Amino acid sequence: MESTQTVNIIFVGRTGSGKSSLCNKIAGRTLFREGHNLFSETEGVSSEVINWPSALQIKVKLIDCPGFGDNRPEMTNEVLFSRILTFIQSLKDGLNIVLFCTNSRSRFDAHDSLELEMLGLLLGEQLYDHVYIVLTQVNNLVVEERPRLITRFMYQLPSILESQGFPSIPEERILVSDFDNFDKFMTPLTREIQTQESFVPEIADGVDAKDPESIARFLQSPEMKKVMQKYEEIIEAKKNQIIKIEETLLNKTKEMEEQIQEYQMRNQQVQVELSKVNDLLKNQQYTNEQTKKELEASQQLYRQQINEFNKIIENAKITDAHTKRLIKAKEKQIQELIGKIDQINRVQSQPEIRYIERSGGCWPF
Repeated sequence: MESTQTVNIIFVGRTGSGKSSLCNKIAGRTLFREGHNLFSETEGVSSEVINWPSALQIKVKLIDCPGFGDNRPEMTNEVLFSRILTFIQSLKDGLNIVLFCTNSRSRFDAHDSLELEMLGLLLGEQLYDHVYIVLTQVNNLVVEERPRLITRFMYQLPSILESQGFPSIPEERILVSDFDNFDKFMTPLTREIQTQESFVPEIADGVDAKDPESIARFLQSPEMKKVMQKYEEIIEAKKNQIIKIEETLLNKTKEMEEQIQEYQMRNQQVQVELSKVNDLLKNQQYTNEQTKKELEASQQLYRQQINEFNKIIENAKITDAHTKRLIKAKEKQIQELIGKIDQINRVQSQPEIRYIERSGGCWPF
């Protein structure tokens, strides 16, 4: 690699995998918007050129991509592919390094496998000679758990990739991003930057990155249809999982409402008894001091019960309100997933088109 050449590093992976945060951490300042809620922040492909933070005199272009599985209905796969391809095709020197980010919660699950397969179809087989798998957001794990989970990830990932039919990825291209111990990520990546040559992705024949219809036709290729079918199965499974959670939440809010009703009734009953005792004491309707003390003890007990019931009712109302907010969020997630399944079905139901033979498979023209 020539010393004057800018090294192009593209960050890819599903929504919420920590791509933007990792870009900012490498740069040492905030250059890219980060998402801290349920919704994606990265809408288009963003890039910034930085001086690599080391003794090396190397300029690096950090390229932050929107994630697959985006939770906004307008961000279809056609739109995502179009934006990524348009940017990649604008790079004069191609790509050097592809950092595929998977967060520490999922640790490269079926969804990640699918994203990587999509990228392989999108950018060609050369991708696998330049891809690095990065376990991100490790600093969010419990400190005592990190060594065990990292070791398991490093040990299991090669066999997972092999079982999914991916080319072998050497150990030096499996990285761990722990913001509390960032040198362990930067040192091997710096070493790779010095040696990794660039490649120009072999974009599918006939695909115009600026034309969403062209991308839609690309999604109809036999290979891509298989991937999209897997994608639909994963989304369907996730939808069913959320529906089960929603059912549990609905049962919980029903329990809370019944509890509120029960304790409001008990509260009213105690209020009646307390009112009777208050009247007896106020009108001095007792025969002796012993009876008075008994009435005062009952008065104190009823007041304590009312306070306890009010606390239970208040906590149940708070829990009920929180549960209902969660249910609304789950309903929104379900609708988004249904929308994604509809998008996949619309692409798959489009008229068949002709294909030309090409190395690595058949592609539309």
